[in-house]
Amino acid sequence: MKHKLLVFLAVLGSLNATSQSLDLQVVANSGSKMTASNGSIEYTVGELTTVTLNTSGTTLTQGFHQPEISILSINDYENNMSFSLYPNPTTQFVTVESSTDIDLSIEIYSLQGELISNSSMFKTQTTLDLTQLSSGSYILFIKSADGRPMHSNTVIKN
Repeated sequence: MKHKLLVFLAVLGSLNATSQSLDLQVVANSGSKMTASNGSIEYTVGELTTVTLNTSGTTLTQGFHQPEISILSINDYENNMSFSLYPNPTTQFVTVESSTDIDLSIEIYSLQGELISNSSMFKTQTTLDLTQLSSGSYILFIKSADGRPMHSNTVIKN
């Protein structure tokens, strides 16, 4: 009898219990939702408001935060130099030409951000050997001797 009474009280107590509900709201500059047959993804960019709650030594900040932002392409460079890259796409070699002959470094990155190669350019034209790279797209960065970005371009290796 006691067992049935405890089960009855537990069921009755669970019916009266309330739970927390949160509205799904985000105030952001931009965002989108994409849906496919096997799932969906939502994202926001530039959240304007977030709420931070502090309780007994614990801090909770609502919203979506990026702890680190990596820039893979820079389009506005502060220089008067021009660069050309050819052939692109390539199967073996790519030539980089500069309008001046200052010391530059050339870095090639995978699309995952991994540094593939680093070389120097001491004249107006340098040819890079890409035969060791697998087929795909890569990002080529040209930097000044002091590390300032000068130019970036996508290189396609067939």
